Amino acid sequence: YLFSSIAFLIGRVCGMNSFLVIYMARIFNFILFLFLGYYAIKIIPLGKFLLLVYFFNPMMISQATSVSADSIINSIVIFFIAFVLHLYFQEKEMTKVQKIIFVINAIAVSLAKYVYFPVIFISLILLKSKAIGEKKNRKLIYITIAVTLLLAVASYWIGSQYENLGAYAKEHYVNSTEQIKNIITNPIRYIGTIFTTLAEFGEYYFYGFAGKYLGWINILVNSVPIIIYGFLLLMTPMIEKNNKALK
Repeated sequence: YLFSSIAFLIGRVCGMNSFLVIYMARIFNFILFLFLGYYAIKIIPLGKFLLLVYFFNPMMISQATSVSADSIINSIVIFFIAFVLHLYFQEKEMTKVQKIIFVINAIAVSLAKYVYFPVIFISLILLKSKAIGEKKNRKLIYITIAVTLLLAVASYWIGSQYENLGAYAKEHYVNSTEQIKNIITNPIRYIGTIFTTLAEFGEYYFYGFAGKYLGWINILVNSVPIIIYGFLLLMTPMIEKNNKALK
């Protein structure tokens, strides 16, 4: 909420109407979304058209123009992936500016939501790239992963201390520890559960991802443009030509 909070600070200092301040915060979030989205498309070495189509996801745009934390989280995660791929295909060693951007972006991803921490492991592909020339650059990757892991664990621990979260989990019979144990001890059953869930709720998940249900799932969008978008998203990788590939 850091970026949108700037709008609230400006509104408080200027004595603006709360309604206008909320819309200004939404605009601030959208500006950052456009900025990171633009540079993500610009620097990503492959899949530019696919990423462009993905950014037109109605749900993505709806979140980008809100005060929700997802507005910033989505753009930060996508930019991080694009930046790592850019470094992977880079023919020269990382610059100091690139190192700073990499570390700050990685920390932002791990602090945004701890469930996004695994995205950081994509940076391991850099160990085979020309961008990592010296041992100190390899250490940078390892240290960044270690630090972001600690931050993600700390974020989870702090969040778990709130009593209302524990009460909600208990009320809805949610036990993360037991869930993880069950997945580890019954992996085949877990995979079967995934397929069963997709078979039963797959259509709902697709429409939810594509943006048929906006707002608090109370703004319904016509299914036709959603299906067209899904078809376009599916066909884009097939028609887009890339001269580069991960090794």
